[in-house]
Amino acid sequence: MAGKATGERIPGKTYRAIVGAAAIGDPINRIARKVGVTWRTADAVVKRESREIAERKQELLDQSLRLAKRAADRIEDQLDDSNLNQANAIYGTAMDKIAILSSDPALIIRHEHQHLHAHQHHFQAITPENWEEILAQLPEGPPRNLQQ
Repeated sequence: MAGKATGERIPGKTYRAIVGAAAIGDPINRIARKVGVTWRTADAVVKRESREIAERKQELLDQSLRLAKRAADRIEDQLDDSNLNQANAIYGTAMDKIAILSSDPALIIRHEHQHLHAHQHHFQAITPENWEEILAQLPEGPPRNLQQ
């Protein structure tokens, strides 16, 4: 039964393309469409090469970690010379990475800042009972920034 939806008869380039696509996590349907083979053939190749695919995934992960470490070191070295916009982007990216790498799906980063306003903030729920009262507190006319 050699070659019947086993991937044994397909060219080496196609075979390697299937293994490579599986290594980066593409689903079988996408691999089959992209490479131009049947779903059964792509599935058979992926199953046969699952150990190699796992090794390739690990290699990609290791390489990505090395690249990320080098980039993070370089960013950290240049952080003191960066402007506010650059530092803000670096901070945001770093916080995203912390959330992803912590493997804690419930991680919530609490961000607080001071409200330096001359008035107090308070929450008032809008209900059918107090709707008219809330509307009565609004100033008359268009907002100041829309007046000409």
